[in-house]
Amino acid sequence: MAEQVARRAVDLVAENAGATGAGRFGVNFHGGGEPTLAWDLLTGVTAYGRRLAAERNLKCHVALATNGVLDAGQLAWIVEQVDDVNVSVDGMQAVHDALRPLRDGGGSFAQALETIRTLSAGGRPFGLRMTSTRENVEHLPEAVRFFCETASPRAIHIEPVFPCGRCAAERVAGPTVDAFLRAFRAARDVADRHGIRMYYSGARYPAVATAFCQAAGKSFTVTTEGSVTACYEVVDRGDPRAETFFFGRYDASADRFEFDPERLKRLSQLTVERLAFCRNCFCKYHCAGDCPAKRLAVFEGGVPDGQVARCRIAQELTRDQILSALDRGSRPMRVVAREYRAYREEVESG
Repeated sequence: MAEQVARRAVDLVAENAGATGAGRFGVNFHGGGEPTLAWDLLTGVTAYGRRLAAERNLKCHVALATNGVLDAGQLAWIVEQVDDVNVSVDGMQAVHDALRPLRDGGGSFAQALETIRTLSAGGRPFGLRMTSTRENVEHLPEAVRFFCETASPRAIHIEPVFPCGRCAAERVAGPTVDAFLRAFRAARDVADRHGIRMYYSGARYPAVATAFCQAAGKSFTVTTEGSVTACYEVVDRGDPRAETFFFGRYDASADRFEFDPERLKRLSQLTVERLAFCRNCFCKYHCAGDCPAKRLAVFEGGVPDGQVARCRIAQELTRDQILSALDRGSRPMRVVAREYRAYREEVESG
């Protein structure tokens, strides 16, 4: 990304933070691609955001998503300067190295693990993002146990693989719904015993929302070539979903961002009330219709298998959360939870 584009993006959010009385703004570094490869830009924009915040009596919160393949100097800077880090790690060494090889074919697990341990030792808030495939799903509880015992992540986020990019080209298969649920629940029990939150994005009880994320007209994400998108996952103009999510661009001649109000209006309508297949679902105001980028990628001519699978995962894990809340309630509530579980076992056993 051109530094001028990045600076103008920071100018805009800082100006909005001051105008609305928010008192703070965020600068988040994400992909397409590994953000730390643009190291000079990343550090320069961070310094610029911090300086701008100080001048305007605001706070600047810096976040970073990374694959964790970093050198010692980069790690030291991140521990010092970045407020929140999310590291992608897909399991134990054999699994991770197979899914995330280095350019020379070697494994990246050792470097990712060093990053995780350094963040933990430095007291920097960080989370882990794991992707479950058909090959690694059964190892999720073991991996969660390892990272809970090795480091202190604030949270572990696990999702089944969604086919895009290299993953789609190499036909990496996702787990079955039953296999994912079984492994997720076992891994969640492990995380609970260590006092670490583990979650799936579509299961969010007791939170209530009509929109899954900020993509519904509230996100401001700038791509490397200066387009403005509402979604981290849609960053290429060649993506068919760009027609939905791209709503602006940086105009170099005017040195400012320009926006399409009609597209912004359409984005604001990405809400669960407009989704016919959510109409009768008990958890529709918790998952809020699921990730719109994934939904738009698979939704054509009816409810596709991929969406049915994600819906079932969200429903089952939301049901778990509701039952857990009942277990923590009064005696009548605990009885309801116990009787419902017995009913479910009877139904599932035929």
